[in-house]
Amino acid sequence: MNPQEIESQIKETLQFLLDSRNLTPAKTMLVNLLSTIKDFAPLWVELGRIEILQGQTDLARKSLRTALAINANLILPNLLIGYCHAPRLIPEKTEYIVNLDAWNDAIDCGLIPNLFAIFMELTSPDKADLREHASRSIKQAYDRLSAREDAHGIYIAEIVKLYQSGFPLETIEFIEHFLKTRTDNPSIFVLLSSILYEVGQPEYAELVCWRCMDAHPHSIVNFTNLITILDHNRRMAIADYLCKSAPPEISATPEFQALRRRRLPHDQQIPILQELIRTDNQREFRIQLMDIFLAAGNWADAWEYHREVLAPLNLDGKEWNGESLEGKTILIHSELGGGGGYGDIVQMSRYVIVVSRTAKKVTLAVPKNIVPLYAGYPDNVTVIEKGSDLGSYDYYISMFNLPRAFKTTTDTVPVFDSYFYPDPNLVQYWSHRFSGLSGTKVGIVWCGNRYWTKYYQVPDIRSATFADFASLLSVDNVDFINLQVGPERREILSAPEGSRIHDFPEHRLGNFAMTAAFISGLDLVISIDTSTAHLAAALGKPVWLLLPYGSEWRWLKDREDSPWYPSVRIFRQKAPGAWKDVIDRVRGQLTHLTTGKSPARP
Repeated sequence: MNPQEIESQIKETLQFLLDSRNLTPAKTMLVNLLSTIKDFAPLWVELGRIEILQGQTDLARKSLRTALAINANLILPNLLIGYCHAPRLIPEKTEYIVNLDAWNDAIDCGLIPNLFAIFMELTSPDKADLREHASRSIKQAYDRLSAREDAHGIYIAEIVKLYQSGFPLETIEFIEHFLKTRTDNPSIFVLLSSILYEVGQPEYAELVCWRCMDAHPHSIVNFTNLITILDHNRRMAIADYLCKSAPPEISATPEFQALRRRRLPHDQQIPILQELIRTDNQREFRIQLMDIFLAAGNWADAWEYHREVLAPLNLDGKEWNGESLEGKTILIHSELGGGGGYGDIVQMSRYVIVVSRTAKKVTLAVPKNIVPLYAGYPDNVTVIEKGSDLGSYDYYISMFNLPRAFKTTTDTVPVFDSYFYPDPNLVQYWSHRFSGLSGTKVGIVWCGNRYWTKYYQVPDIRSATFADFASLLSVDNVDFINLQVGPERREILSAPEGSRIHDFPEHRLGNFAMTAAFISGLDLVISIDTSTAHLAAALGKPVWLLLPYGSEWRWLKDREDSPWYPSVRIFRQKAPGAWKDVIDRVRGQLTHLTTGKSPARP
């Protein structure tokens, strides 16, 4: 018999024994064969399969690693090793253990999601070698299956899922592998450049944008990303040149026209937008003009556009425009996603108290997880979950139109030292939890909710990284408290040894009332522009707010204070992406706060 026939006979015999669940004879057969044929990897794979079925996972891992030592290109051993560690991840593929054709490792495209699932499970340091095996197997599985068109879509979907699950660095690695052979999808380049920008590699992000421009010169999304990143890298002259010399396929798009306008000084943008509104009146033009007026502090003109650019509520009744509310009832509605995020809701909640002073009854509709935050509000305020029965009312208004209704200016913002009231029982709970901390308790947040930047695959200029914050950790007499939510919270694991940074996972319950009580026990919050910063300021806590070069309208320009929150102190970037200078200034002020030493002059 030739080797192929011998191999086929061994395979048939083993499969018969496995199908009949005669595991002991099958294992004996393999052990006898391996006593004379020790360097044949598939035999070690089969032995590992049988040992898994027998529940001997430690032995199985040794057999499977032996197979990989003989032939590192095999895929199946990694799948089975992963199964030993996390069998719950792939219950629908358990038939692989019995029926998988071990002599042909790349089975079908279903193998790719399973390998990604195993890869995401193997996060602890002691599983680093298994993680490396899984990474290599993912790439090999994709390469072997790449002739099948569905493999590309599955691979990309798993890459996006990996990124959204909080593994940006690993996502970069898998995208780079994809781009070695496939460059026909500009969105993959865009995703890669955005992630690189996010993790603090703007020069590499720029290079990826240039590569995409070579392959896809008419991608407007890549073009706008490149301009953003060039500005960040302080290569404004090149960005200006690109805007002037853009090909017609890009320069004719509305996105490019908006990009070019935004690069002009505000006083030059205003007449252009006013003319566009006169001739076209698109909602986008009105939004841009409103944002310019807001950022400049010209709120009186901005409010004229504000009501029109918000998504209509489509509610029954009459919209309130500032009429007397004596003896009247009013519904104040937050349309999260259509008009604002959690930070906007927190900021605008001050107006609920003002409205309650004259209205007979106020009904406030907000998302479920923020409802408990309003305990302690006036008795004539009823807070309900958005989407529930709204009841009857005389007037309604969007929460985000309240500044317009009150004709708010920078001098007439309703200012409160605090306007949320944490649950005393929760405050006591956190006081007990913090009792072992002897230093100044400083909460830190370095990253915002990246939902929209991930959805649109654009750089997030608002967020920093934990690495950017790392130099703060050496300040004496400070206990840093992790306020970060989302997958980025795990970045504190990279903190230098001996850092006084603490994590209290129970505060991340999705309930703003718990977070409010948590923050109430802190001495200071240092945060980029997030809903956490708004909440801390609304509680009256000192907040050091770190803003990007192009910050939102509410923080105005060139100010270190805020008309909205007396307790906020602003630290702004002096150039796009320049977080180091911001952190250096914050570190100097924090050192002064905790030790009395004056910060060094810049």
